[in-house]
Amino acid sequence: MDIQEEILFAVRRKRAILFSKNSECLQSLSVLLSVTDRRAVTLWALDLAQCSAESLTDSKASVAKEAVDQSRRWAKGQIKMPQAKRAILACHQAAKTASAENAAAFHAIGQACSTVHSVKHALGFPIYDLTALVRRHSAEGCEELLRERIAEYVEKLLYWRDHGNEQTEWADFLEK
Repeated sequence: MDIQEEILFAVRRKRAILFSKNSECLQSLSVLLSVTDRRAVTLWALDLAQCSAESLTDSKASVAKEAVDQSRRWAKGQIKMPQAKRAILACHQAAKTASAENAAAFHAIGQACSTVHSVKHALGFPIYDLTALVRRHSAEGCEELLRERIAEYVEKLLYWRDHGNEQTEWADFLEK
């Protein structure tokens, strides 16, 4: 099933989340994430989360920015998980009162921030971010926008794979 068919199928089914870890359009990214160093994936996810948080137009955008900030501090070992977890959960909570497109963006940011804990959360960012993109535009004819966005994910991931060693401050659990 191509991207457009998948979106239209999900919209007809009235799904809140239009993509999944099994979405064909995310399979190459999923493979790349699985073979990339955990720290590079963490930097990639936090970079994407930061960009999304800065572009949020919701009155609670500061909650998303705080989640990214706390997650960066957690990745560096400056704070412990409970403090970052509270900020991440607040970001997910903000989605409950947001518009459909902003709700998906809040969840995308929360998933990206949770990547510090486990790389299994990394694919959550594109799943929700692409959903937000469709909600912002339209289910009809957004295939090119989605392909461009997926290409951006890959480009950023390759960047952090090659430049991730520039960050030298890491929490002990990320040093392993």
